[in-house]
Amino acid sequence: MRQPKPWRSLTVTTLLLMVVAVGLRGIPGLDEVSDLAVVSVLFFALLTFVSVRLVQRGLKTGRPVRFVSAVMLNFIIRLLASAALVVIILLTVRPDPAALLIPFSICYLAFTVMETIWLMKLNRVPPINRGQPSTEGG
Repeated sequence: MRQPKPWRSLTVTTLLLMVVAVGLRGIPGLDEVSDLAVVSVLFFALLTFVSVRLVQRGLKTGRPVRFVSAVMLNFIIRLLASAALVVIILLTVRPDPAALLIPFSICYLAFTVMETIWLMKLNRVPPINRGQPSTEGG
């Protein structure tokens, strides 16, 4: 069984959320929400890219403890970085809290679900194949 690759899911999730975020500009009064939604999408796309790379590095060690530690560290980093960004935006930009938290929460949920699905698919791969490139064609 081949190791699942998260890049297609990450690209689709990012593009779909970016289209929605930019599309909010067309609705009167939602310019601020649109700007914050774009920032949220970019933040979570970058954060997910970094966390996937972290998990993949933990996987290549061949030690299950390193992999589990990387997954746990990944979710802690995501939570703390998200909370820090919310606080920074609330203190500096001072938007309406709902204008920030609604798109931010949607992005947090979408990218976390995408990454969790990837991790669940990765769990189905036999341990001997997890840290090694696939030799199958395709």
